[in-house]
Amino acid sequence: MAMKAAPHAKRLAFVAGFAAMGVFLSKALSGLGDGLRQIVVPGGAELRLEPGRYTIFHETRSTVDGKLSRVSGEASGRPQAVPPSPAPSRR
Repeated sequence: MAMKAAPHAKRLAFVAGFAAMGVFLSKALSGLGDGLRQIVVPGGAELRLEPGRYTIFHETRSTVDGKLSRVSGEASGRPQAVPPSPAPSRR
């Protein structure tokens, strides 16, 4: 005769699984935004990018460098081309 797990043991296993998932997700997602750079537009910033494809995120409300930034309007969703900066003059 097989023994059935008590109802409280099932709940405990469920809660422990949820807690383990929470710890895993917290660790996995904690440094996700570290490589992102925020700039306020209109405005300007110098970015050094290697050739390739990049994703630009549009935020209507955000905190950048400790300051609240609010922008009205929508992002068009179209790919944007960023021209290369001119080569520095050599003297």
